[in-house]
Amino acid sequence: RLAHTHIIKETTTTMATNPNPNKRQKIANQVGFHINDIPDEALAVAASFLPKPSRALFAAAMAAPSSSWRDFSEREGPQRQLSPSPACQAILSLNPAPLGERSDRDEMWSTLDFADVGRALAGRLSDDDVGAALACVHAATNLETLKLTGCVNITGHGLEPLRGSKVLRQIDVSLVGLHESPAISPEPRMSEDAVLPILDSIIDAGGSSLKQLQLPKKFRTMKPNGEPGELIENFVFKYDRFMEQLGGTCKKCNVEEAYWGNENINGNPWYIDDEESQFYGCQNFTCYKCTGHFCLFGCVAHCMECEKAFCTDCDPILECTACRKGKCRACWDRKPCSCTC
Repeated sequence: RLAHTHIIKETTTTMATNPNPNKRQKIANQVGFHINDIPDEALAVAASFLPKPSRALFAAAMAAPSSSWRDFSEREGPQRQLSPSPACQAILSLNPAPLGERSDRDEMWSTLDFADVGRALAGRLSDDDVGAALACVHAATNLETLKLTGCVNITGHGLEPLRGSKVLRQIDVSLVGLHESPAISPEPRMSEDAVLPILDSIIDAGGSSLKQLQLPKKFRTMKPNGEPGELIENFVFKYDRFMEQLGGTCKKCNVEEAYWGNENINGNPWYIDDEESQFYGCQNFTCYKCTGHFCLFGCVAHCMECEKAFCTDCDPILECTACRKGKCRACWDRKPCSCTC
């Protein structure tokens, strides 16, 4: 506020003594003031009013051009991370800790959902924008949940800062919101060649925390020959085996893994690989909201509209008594069943 008041006073005084309009304009342009002149504390306060993705983008912009994150992603170890400037640290946290130490900043950046910035902005973001934001918050070591809602302009190369993450628990690259149809028109730019190798690196990382993954409908759609692409087919097989090795029991009824996580017993793999199914490439046994694992004996089910799975505690699936199709309540309210029931 003090800086703003000083600028207004200086500009007004200077222009008042120069009645020539053209000269006033030239003088106004000479009153130099740059965003870097704003105190870090003021930047932090201003950033606190922004949604988290916007705050991360703001911090990245204050650190370096968005494209610079690619230089760091090619390095190994700690050098892969951007070194935030004092202004960048202030934007990310009001109480920043020294680099390498866990702080409230790290806790704040455990979740990032681009739905918070709205479709207009999310749809204009590039891979460089997303990559810079992820690199700036040290996503590989901090981020536990990432949802790319509305980021239809990216190919997926911007996810590079997540490579090898051991802390990521949930990632949604379907590009749609919570209760929205996964079908996007026109088709988004998201590329299997860009995204799947990064997801592979997370699965392959020893001690991976990944529990829930939502892929784009574009990846899950059969090719003209009626078969899935080779990359997605191999990934579905690999992710299914990864989840099967984790084991566990149903969070609700404590059914053992042998009765609900083994495709040899009930024909339901962790990651649906039935090429004729609407849910090919969707995850079984896992609630999208709480990411808990549940058995299919009435504890969790897929919505046939948004194609996400929900447990009975988070969002029970309502089934049409005539056609037997099930939808979550939000999808049912928005688009009731069209059958004669």
